[in-house]
Amino acid sequence: MTLDSSAAHIKEIVHALEAEGIALASLFLYPHYDHLRSDAKRIVEDTLKRSMELANETGARAVRLQVHGHADPAYANVNLSSVAELLAGLLQRDRSGLEVIIQNHSLYASALEVAAAVRLIGDARVGIGFSPDHLRLGGEDPDMALAAVQPAVKRLYAADLQSTNEGYRSVLPGTGEIPLEKIIDALGGKKYGGWITFKWEKLWHPELADHDVALPHFISYIRRLEGKMA
Repeated sequence: MTLDSSAAHIKEIVHALEAEGIALASLFLYPHYDHLRSDAKRIVEDTLKRSMELANETGARAVRLQVHGHADPAYANVNLSSVAELLAGLLQRDRSGLEVIIQNHSLYASALEVAAAVRLIGDARVGIGFSPDHLRLGGEDPDMALAAVQPAVKRLYAADLQSTNEGYRSVLPGTGEIPLEKIIDALGGKKYGGWITFKWEKLWHPELADHDVALPHFISYIRRLEGKMA
């Protein structure tokens, strides 16, 4: 499904999801634009607006996006500050209750930058998609980052990493070096009201275990943690 999908195609997808009893936690926005264009900001605004419309049409609970931070001046027109301004304006006109989730990413914006942007927007519908693996990949201080994002996390990505000679590789949750149990506890344990999403990017890493191995492991792991939560 794309932003240009026809009404018939969208309806077909919605019916297929309903038939399987699947709820859409969020739609992930992959904006494609030339950030050097003078009208890049307008293109981003139009893309955000259409994404929010599409989420409402499909029954998705939220729109999720990644935005460049402030470190790269090449993205000055479409960085977190400018997108935060656009989002604030769009949400003032939106009455659907749709949430907007901004994710931290080592190649885009750090957890601290995302937390600052969410505070700047100041709308309870805007929160953080917290990807703790990207703290390690981006060299962020995990305790400082967790303290900054904690009040606004609406999605937690259960992703684990293991050190290798070449860097890191993705491993099943609970088998690597990311302290997911500590993170969930810091978010409130059983009182945490957001989603926990299993992040398993086999599309980009075909060497990862298949879904019939990975998904049962994730379900079992989360149930084990739930049993230990306060």
